[in-house]
Amino acid sequence: MNSYYAPSVASNCKDPPSYREACTPPGSSSTTRNAAPASSFNIREDLPLLSKRVSKRRRNLRRLCVVLGSVLLVIFILQNLSLLSCPLDNVSASVKRAKHREWKTEIKAHGIRVDEWARERQLHEQEVHQWEDERAEWQEERRKWEEERRNEERHRKEVERMRQGVYWTPPIGDPHCSTYRTRVYRAILKDIPSDLNWLEVCNDMPITIQGRPVDRPNGCERNDRGEVQAWWLVNWSEPSCVPYWDTIHYKECTPGKPGFGRYQARLWGINHGDDWENMCKTTPAQIGGRDFGHPTTCDNRGGLHGMVGIWDVPQRGC
Repeated sequence: MNSYYAPSVASNCKDPPSYREACTPPGSSSTTRNAAPASSFNIREDLPLLSKRVSKRRRNLRRLCVVLGSVLLVIFILQNLSLLSCPLDNVSASVKRAKHREWKTEIKAHGIRVDEWARERQLHEQEVHQWEDERAEWQEERRKWEEERRNEERHRKEVERMRQGVYWTPPIGDPHCSTYRTRVYRAILKDIPSDLNWLEVCNDMPITIQGRPVDRPNGCERNDRGEVQAWWLVNWSEPSCVPYWDTIHYKECTPGKPGFGRYQARLWGINHGDDWENMCKTTPAQIGGRDFGHPTTCDNRGGLHGMVGIWDVPQRGC
C-alpha cells in the first residue's frame, strides 16, 4: 500500500505543468527548464547570412543603375552635340553639325538685325521728339501771332469807335451768380452814330472786364429806355461763384438702370439769391477718380436739407 502512494522521480516528470515545479529532479537548474529548442537557435544563425546576401544584391543593382544612367547621359549629350547619330534617326552626324552651324549663323544674324532695329527705333523716337518740340514751338509762335493780330484788330476797332465817339460804360456784374464760377456783366453802348447799325456796332465793339480784354459780347439788346445794352458771361476772377459738394456717398443701385449705382451729396457755398438749380447743374464733381461736369439730376429738398446732386455712375454688381 505504501509503495503505491510513493511517487517516483520519473512519474513526477510526467505530471501536469502545474506540478512540474515541484517535480523537478534534484540537481536541475531553471536555465535548463527555460531553454529553447535547438532548432530555434539554428534559424537565428541563418538570418544574418540572408540579410548580407540581400544587401549585397541591392548594392550591385544600384551600381548597375548608375552605370546605365551614366552611359545614357553620355549618349544623350553626344547626340545633342551631333557627335553621335541616333539609330532611329536617318540624318548623319555631319549633316546635323552643318545644320547646327547654320542655325548658329542665323541666330547671330538675327541678333545683328535686332540691334539695328533697336538703333533705328531709337533714332525714330528722337526724330519724333524733335518733331513734337518743333511743332510745340510752331504752335506757340502761331498763338502769339494770333494774339498780336487780335490785339491789333481790337486796338484798331477801339480807335475807330473812339473817332466815331462810341464807348462802353463801365461793366457792372449782376448781384447773383448765374452758374458755377460765372457772373453776368452788363454795360451800355453810348454815342452810336445814327448812320451806323447799332447791332453791328455792339457785336463788334471790344471791352475789358476784370482785367481781361473781350472781343465781343455774348448778346446785345435794347432796354426799356431804348439804350443799347450788352451782356457778357464772365467765368474768371469770380471766387464767390464757386460752390462745393459735401462728401459724395454711395446710396444704392440705380432703380430701373442696370449696371449703374446712385451717388448723392449736398451742395454748399450757394450765395443768397443765387439760382440753386443752375448752380447745382453746373457744379463739377469727382467720383471714383472720374470727373463729372455736372450731376445727373438735382433735387431741391428745401431749407433743411438744401440742394442735393444725384449721379448715376457705372457700378459693378448693380
